[in-house]
Amino acid sequence: MTDYIAFGNDQNDLEMLAGARTSVWVNSKAQLAHLGQRASVTC
Repeated sequence: MTDYIAFGNDQNDLEMLAGARTSVWVNSKAQLAHLGQRASVTC
């Protein structure tokens, strides 16, 4: 884990999101919605 916050909306962002202290998945494509379920979501 690295000390950064990442925002991603595409499959190529998964590695960046996985390494971040806090990750935010922005669901912009219906066909990729399932990828956002791979992580914990904090509201």
